[in-house]
Amino acid sequence: VGEKAASKFKVGDHVSVGCMVMSCMTCGFCDQGFEQHCATGFCATYGATYPKGLGHDDCHGTPTQGGYSTDITVHQRFVFKVPDGMPLEVAGPLCCAGITTYAPLARHVMGKKDQHVGVVGFGGLGMMAV
Repeated sequence: VGEKAASKFKVGDHVSVGCMVMSCMTCGFCDQGFEQHCATGFCATYGATYPKGLGHDDCHGTPTQGGYSTDITVHQRFVFKVPDGMPLEVAGPLCCAGITTYAPLARHVMGKKDQHVGVVGFGGLGMMAV
């Protein structure tokens, strides 16, 4: 646990990481919560390399290997504490299929009157949407 993240997390906490580990956090996309569109600092959890100049230069050029890693460096903005008592096998899918379905529903439907949503298919994503 890094020095800046120590107020949110401690060694031994169960945490989850979604599809990204870093963004510039200063561009228009990042300011609006669309870090996945960040052109200067987006770093995916799998198959990417850490960018330079965003606070983790000691990781610059290191490939990200997600769940295949023995350790990983993730900015605290992209780490989420798993609630006590939640089984880890439940938490994992929430960071993948869960956020994939939740994000557009939250952006386009939640809080708006008379909205209806149709779920086509009942695979992994459809199951999470329902």
